[in-house]
Amino acid sequence: MLRPTVTSAVIVISAYVAYALLPASIRNSETLGWLMTLPPGVAGLYVASHAPRHRILLAFLMAPLAAATVSVVNFLYWQGGGLTDFPGVRGAAIVAQLQLVTAVPFALLGGVLGRLLAKRRVSAAREPTEPHSH
Repeated sequence: MLRPTVTSAVIVISAYVAYALLPASIRNSETLGWLMTLPPGVAGLYVASHAPRHRILLAFLMAPLAAATVSVVNFLYWQGGGLTDFPGVRGAAIVAQLQLVTAVPFALLGGVLGRLLAKRRVSAAREPTEPHSH
């Protein structure tokens, strides 16, 4: 259960860190901004499809991780002299709240889809195979 959880956490953290490291001309793209709502869902899908139990809970936990990561990245970017819409500690708190609101539905949707994939994989493995006749 640890490996899928850590892998999912790496998905979330690396996506937002990579986004912060992009040049401003690329980072400020509206399309890329919308795509950055997906990491909690992708991580939720992965953890829910690979964890042996507590799938939906582990998927849900990707949302606060995303909120914390985005908040810290926003604060560090501001500390490094970058311009942000929400600067400082108060800005980091605002960013965390906004990210949490958007990350929860995506993480839960990914969790539900991952759980369905896991169930399908388990039921396919349990089905007896018919012998081939030659």
